[in-house]
Amino acid sequence: MKVIIADDERLAREGLINLVQWESHGLLVAGVARNGREALDLARQEHPQLMIVDIRMPIMDGLELVKKVKSEFP
Repeated sequence: MKVIIADDERLAREGLINLVQWESHGLLVAGVARNGREALDLARQEHPQLMIVDIRMPIMDGLELVKKVKSEFP
């Protein structure tokens, strides 16, 4: 399964990437985004099964991102 991580804080992104043993759970981090717009672009390219998103991000917040992803990929 592909995972996308979206958070505007570098330490949060790196922490998630490094603390979780993704491969041992059958997961692959397919992309990392600094804001909702980058995350939406990644979702369109990678078609992830899971997205971990921060609610408060610049450009597009996590709630708006979830709505857009849900409407494009029901």
